[in-house]
Amino acid sequence: MALDQLYQQVILDHYREKHGGGLRGPAGTPDAPAVVDADLVWAQSRQVNPLCGDEVTLRVAVQHGTGTVRDVAWEGEGCSISQASASVLHDLTVGQEPAQVRKIVDEFRGMIRSRGSV
Repeated sequence: MALDQLYQQVILDHYREKHGGGLRGPAGTPDAPAVVDADLVWAQSRQVNPLCGDEVTLRVAVQHGTGTVRDVAWEGEGCSISQASASVLHDLTVGQEPAQVRKIVDEFRGMIRSRGSV
């Protein structure tokens, strides 16, 4: 299988079976910068791409004290790539320590900004 076919298959797989799909967490999460619920701290971000209309709301739960990502929950409307990206983010970050999550995000930004030169 060629790399571009593999890439397309990963996108379609995550678009069809959305890992982490559906918002979870305390009811007050959308209205506060962060909400503490037992030993988790929840935060939410809603992003809209005005160029294409994609919308994603992302909720992240981290372990109080350690910062370990315990959940990435999301819902959104938009193209298969935006939906698959949120699903892949869930898979890559849940269970990770803050330093590893920062590394993943930095590598992702580098890849996106490279415009195919990586």
